[in-house]
Formats: sequence, C-alpha cells, structure tokens
Amino acid sequence: MKLIIRKGKHRPAWWWLRWPIWYNKSTIGYKFQFSPNCEYDLRHADQDDTNKLFGIGYFPHHRLESARIGWRFDVIKRTIILSAYAYVDGKRYIEEIMDNIVIDVEYIAVILVANNKYIFRVASPDDHVTRIVSIPKQHNIKFAYPLGLYFGGNSGCPHRMHITMKNVIIKRKRI
Repeated sequence: MKLIIRKGKHRPAWWWLRWPIWYNKSTIGYKFQFSPNCEYDLRHADQDDTNKLFGIGYFPHHRLESARIGWRFDVIKRTIILSAYAYVDGKRYIEEIMDNIVIDVEYIAVILVANNKYIFRVASPDDHVTRIVSIPKQHNIKFAYPLGLYFGGNSGCPHRMHITMKNVIIKRKRI
C-alpha cells in the first residue's frame, strides 16, 4: 500500500481507519520502500527530528510505553537513517539501527515485544540482518494499538512524500 503524506501534514489521510486494538501482540513487521520524494531539507533544527514509520503503543503512548521504527533524511550523507524509537516509563530512547537505507529498495523491519525488552530488527532485501537493537521495557500491558506513519515532530511534511508499506507475518524464531 502506498501511503502519502501531503505537504504541511504529519500523517497520511484517513490514518485513523487503520487503528485496531490488539491483545497480547508480540510482533509487528512491514516491508517498506522509501520513494525519492522522501529526501528533504528543512533548513533548521527540526531536520534531525525522528519521523515514525510504524510501531506499537500502549495508552497513553508518550507517557507510558511505545516502540517504533523511526526514520529521518540525513542531508549531508544524502541517505535515510533508521532508528529504534521508544518511550519507556515516559522517557524517550532513540538508537540508530541503520544509516544507509537506499531509496527505491525494499527492506523489512520488525519489532518484537519480549518479556523485558523491545527488539528492533531491520533486514535488507536478501534478508541479510543489518542490525538488531533492543531497548528495555517495563510493562506487562496486554492491550495495545498500532502506531502508523508520522512525519516530524514540530514541522509538517515539507512536500508530498510517499512510502510503500506492506504488513508481513513474522515468525518469532526468525528474530
């Protein structure tokens, strides 16, 4: 599915229609591909804000816990950087996973919710694991919801962007 964020917006249109409630969800994964229009230069400090690709949240996700795959465009390196992005007990954690995502190439990213940590895995198209990052988690909440594509922190999208994303079923033994 091609998700489009319009200029000045943070989310794709009709994003709330894809917002189910999950019970005891342990993995979430997507195949994704950034288009060339995902390159951007905000020309101010918000350039380093982490955009969100997808994730899992526990109400309220900024004050309690959540785990996401984040991304941003590095103007100097001319590449997209992927990050593990989580809130744990209200504190934000961002840790780089991969700093050389190639435009128009499909990748797979997975978040595993384990007993005491979130595990983030990114694989290249040939399923060569690029990096696995983990961030401790502190809750045992069973009800969760998906967190979708979101551009920026303070700034809206500088121009129309699209990212192709497809939900994938992940077997826990692969992580």
